[in-house]
Amino acid sequence: MNAAESSHPQPPPSPPDPAAFDEIARATNGAAEVYASIQSTLFSEGPDELRRLSARGQQMMRDLGVTFNLYDDDTSHDRVVPVDLFPRVIDPREWSLLAAGIAQRIRVWNAFFKDIHASQEILRNGVLPHEIVYDDPHYQRNAVGLTVPEDTFVHVAAFDLARDHNGRWVVIEDYVSNTTGASYALQARHAVSQVSPELVELANIHPISGYPTALLEHLRCYARRATSEPRVVLLSPGLHNQAYYEHSYLARQMGIPLVTGSDLIVLNSEVFLKTIGGLEPIDVIYRRLDEDYIDPLAFREDSRLGVPGLMNCVRKGTVTITNAAGTALGNNRALAAYVSRMARFYLNETLLIPTVERLLCRDRDQCEQVLGALSQYRVLQVSERAGGHSIPPNPIDESALGKLRNQLLANPARHVAEPHLPFDCLPSLTDSGLQPRHTGLRLFAFGSQRPHVHPIALTRFSTSPDSQVISSGLGGGIKDTWILRDDEPGEEAPPITVASPQRRLRLGSRIADNLFWVGRYAERAENTARILRALQSIQLEDQTRQSPESWVPLWEALARATGHSTHFFKRSSLRQKQTVSHYLLLDRKNPSSVIRCIELCRLNAHATRETVPPEVWIVINRLHQTLTDAMPPRRTKLSDHEEWPLILELIDRVLNQLDSLIGSASKNMLRDDGWHFWSLGACIERAVTTVLVVRQVLLKRQGDRTRGERDASNLDALLRMLSSQYAYRSLYQARPTLQNAATMLLQDPQLPRSVLYCLLGIRGSLERVFGRQWRAAGHHESSTPLRHCARLISEVEFAD
Repeated sequence: MNAAESSHPQPPPSPPDPAAFDEIARATNGAAEVYASIQSTLFSEGPDELRRLSARGQQMMRDLGVTFNLYDDDTSHDRVVPVDLFPRVIDPREWSLLAAGIAQRIRVWNAFFKDIHASQEILRNGVLPHEIVYDDPHYQRNAVGLTVPEDTFVHVAAFDLARDHNGRWVVIEDYVSNTTGASYALQARHAVSQVSPELVELANIHPISGYPTALLEHLRCYARRATSEPRVVLLSPGLHNQAYYEHSYLARQMGIPLVTGSDLIVLNSEVFLKTIGGLEPIDVIYRRLDEDYIDPLAFREDSRLGVPGLMNCVRKGTVTITNAAGTALGNNRALAAYVSRMARFYLNETLLIPTVERLLCRDRDQCEQVLGALSQYRVLQVSERAGGHSIPPNPIDESALGKLRNQLLANPARHVAEPHLPFDCLPSLTDSGLQPRHTGLRLFAFGSQRPHVHPIALTRFSTSPDSQVISSGLGGGIKDTWILRDDEPGEEAPPITVASPQRRLRLGSRIADNLFWVGRYAERAENTARILRALQSIQLEDQTRQSPESWVPLWEALARATGHSTHFFKRSSLRQKQTVSHYLLLDRKNPSSVIRCIELCRLNAHATRETVPPEVWIVINRLHQTLTDAMPPRRTKLSDHEEWPLILELIDRVLNQLDSLIGSASKNMLRDDGWHFWSLGACIERAVTTVLVVRQVLLKRQGDRTRGERDASNLDALLRMLSSQYAYRSLYQARPTLQNAATMLLQDPQLPRSVLYCLLGIRGSLERVFGRQWRAAGHHESSTPLRHCARLISEVEFAD
């Protein structure tokens, strides 16, 4: 026993629910050995260390922005998914059975979709009731007769599994239209490997980092046009979707654009992406948007998320949608109850992994069976998947049972029922040590003529001991899942081969606009914080000025730099109540406050998560968290006089993190179109701020020599407000003068804050992004921003 064990005895996990399966107790062979090693490693840590590891893992998820918002809760923005460091372990033999069963299930679904959208032999032979298909709102008649490459409708699928009362694996949900969860499995592995790398070294497990590459190669195989460089995009509903994080993460890992419906356009029966270089044809669309919304001309006409005319392109064979239109019918839980019959009908096989026992309430006898023992069943809607269970999964009082009974009697055809299954239990790290929590398993697979189940799985768990809710949309957390490698020699999985490089498309127009404003808002926040700090610090240091008029130029410069009139800070409501710092730092009603600028910067970065490196996003996230944590209680404001040390500390922290943001972007972003649009925004904002401040302090007084001499002491403050004091001393080795300060801040090409330096940076970015395209397209050079920028540079360079 080591010192940690002797000084911090760790209690064993509490006994699980008797109705649940303890995964550790039933583990055999290699899985049992790995579980024993994991528990030994974690028990060797004291409670304080376990809590630290858990908090560190959760902070990592927060920094990376691993979110999944709660269903039907508009107030829960950016809900960070809880992560637990105790993994699930799957033995190689068990994995072989699971992989074979899931592959078989995909073959069944693809055969069904091919048949149901063509001759419908399964209906003709009475294997499947007509009403289950025709009454389903997701049965798309516009998909009938649709031909798809290699007769593959389901390209990417996921399946939720659980154990029945006999301990056998059964499928409880089929996701054959729109799948979610792979990115969370990847991030769970990342969290464990970063927070506790010694855990991952305990077992020989399948790596999962290659999943995005394998997914991209799988999707590219379905491009219909003969091209060596198929163009793939990921179609998302947008940043307000609950799973938007996963959409952006997969797009970034695959190196493809993340697009919304407004980013695509149909011309001449082809789909094009709107980019800053023109229209780019698209070959494959990996949709993460429900098929009802993908084309308002073919499906829901009120949709504003889709692409008008997209289905016409699919029928013409110019683009492939994955998963294919029509697969939303697979969301029908009543239909999933017939998968075993479908397997016998199409494949003449028995399912290796059966579907959970499911009673169809549309059948009178089965409905009476459910109503006779309602508390023993889990009642679900047939087609609605949002939110998991719209009906309480385990009503315990008579009022809930009565309400559920009335819903069933009102419309029995809309509901199915399943017997309550014993959830699997695994330990989780809590404040009380390792405690059992209910868990579920989700597997992912690629559909084709030869389906492939990738060795990646997501384990979800309930975050409270008395809850069986594991859905991320209802508050559940995630665990890493270890699929053990077989130590016996055998056929290894073939390595992922890249047939041809993914063609790098030009930056999308929407993404370019977002990145431009990321640069502007970050620069604006820095300018406001830096000017406020310099002004307040100098005012505190210099107590010799008796006349308030001596500070007027500097206050006017601060007002103009933050978008206000020059007399704004003369208002007694601000100066007398001493809330200037609060107004400029933490007032969300002020559009130029630091917190508001950072929120807008974060919002624009959030809309471009696939182009913003994780390192940059972490800095933006931490900066936003710093300002949010500094917000005073409601109905109170920061006082310049009483809380000035705290204000200075906050400004310093903000400026340091903004410097880190610039450094992180410089080190981690490619010098591509995205970088240049970020730079354009930053340079324009910096030049505007410099002009406004210089104009207010210097240029409007340069004709008044007496006034200029009287205000000469403002020059030092001006240089500090624009971060140029050290630069001035290095250049002139003398006290500041009006002429030298104005020349340096306006015309010095080496000073990063000078107007000329910013204009040169703007010209460089414009040339790299647009120069050749504009000339090649025959635009008149005099009408381009590049020409206007050149004229401004000339005027600044030769100004007297």
